[in-house]
Amino acid sequence: MTFPRRNTDSDASALLRMNDAAADAATRVVSAIAGRDFQRLRTALDAEVRFRFATPNKVQELTGPEAVASQLQVWFGQGEVELLDQGTAPARPAVRAAGTVSASGRSR
Repeated sequence: MTFPRRNTDSDASALLRMNDAAADAATRVVSAIAGRDFQRLRTALDAEVRFRFATPNKVQELTGPEAVASQLQVWFGQGEVELLDQGTAPARPAVRAAGTVSASGRSR
């Protein structure tokens, strides 16, 4: 008879380190958006990034750093952008990053 492997303290600390690294990366992404640094955003995003969003007119999912950064540049590439709030949360096996921004001066 075999039993499933128990999590050890080293497993837990490795998971915490991974979550810390992912949270740091997520914070860099939100900061790049707020700073309107879309080249830095492209390099900060994982090659397999998935971005789901809903606007009043559509629900969409984009994949890949170029598609995601391009959409965010459309939204936040002009005018002033102010980061009001940001945070991260574990969402196994990834990390959820969220930010609230105020954008003004965007041309339609």
